[in-house]
Amino acid sequence: MKLDLGQSAWRKVLPPTRSVTADAPTVACAFNRDGSQVAFALGDGSVRLLPADLTAATTDATQPVHGGAVLSLVGDPAGDGFHSNSEGS
Repeated sequence: MKLDLGQSAWRKVLPPTRSVTADAPTVACAFNRDGSQVAFALGDGSVRLLPADLTAATTDATQPVHGGAVLSLVGDPAGDGFHSNSEGS
């Protein structure tokens, strides 16, 4: 089967999407414990948080939280945040 995204029938089947611009490549992605937020760890040391609800407004990018590229990112199993590690940690 050929997936042709130009066909209007496929646009009815595919889930909605959101595009977000980042100044560095994404190296990891994780959802928080309750699934309400998604975090994207970027190669410049920043972690971008977005609401998982595609209809909610996005937030502006923040300053890097690490001195180097983020190497790992996971949702905090005991809370609503995230844990990350970088090459500079």
